[in-house]
Amino acid sequence: MSRERYQSAAAAKSEIVSNKVVLFNALAGLDAEDASNIKRFTSPVEGGGPLRVYSRQISTKLWEIVVEHYELLKITSTLGIRTLTASQS
Repeated sequence: MSRERYQSAAAAKSEIVSNKVVLFNALAGLDAEDASNIKRFTSPVEGGGPLRVYSRQISTKLWEIVVEHYELLKITSTLGIRTLTASQS
């Protein structure tokens, strides 16, 4: 639960964090056939690692840093996903 608010308009404040809770089944370390509702698929970069970092100096005080990473989050089934609204007591 969060009580923090931000000024969203001249006379209004809005919640920073939603009061919704998402419940779903998830298992670690399984493959595409597991029963998890939300899955994370990754593809390795050249050389087999999960990511690759490139950096180069552009000027005396400026560096360019690029991270190569391939990931896909997928909701494979919505049947077991439930959304609840939390309330303060």
